[in-house]
Amino acid sequence: MATITFIAERSLVSGHVAGDQIIFEVPLSKSSANRSPRRAVEETKSLSGRRMTRLMHRENLRNLQTPPFNDDALKAQIVEFLDSVVAGEAWTLDLFGTPDAPDSPQTFIIQGDYRETFVDQTGFWQYAWQAVEA
Repeated sequence: MATITFIAERSLVSGHVAGDQIIFEVPLSKSSANRSPRRAVEETKSLSGRRMTRLMHRENLRNLQTPPFNDDALKAQIVEFLDSVVAGEAWTLDLFGTPDAPDSPQTFIIQGDYRETFVDQTGFWQYAWQAVEA
């Protein structure tokens, strides 16, 4: 399981107060460990055929996704997390650590909207979102 740390702001779970630092473990699919570098470039080609490329920005993007789960407490915690960081607040993800033994936490900012999917009629949910390394 991965460990996520964030500051609670919205959709608060019972017992949490706005401004609290929350640390929780969340199951993520294996593909969540994959990093997708993305670059913003400007490419030009002169009349003589010479190409020039100017790198303006590079960022590492991760597509994070939970496996389908049927746990109301975990669902509430994930919704609290995603709603709390939706306005660009920074949060940390430790893919292989635990709250007691961090491994390699990285700071991220959520990009775009998250997706909440009702997987089947037995009550399984799945969440997916994109994050950019801060």
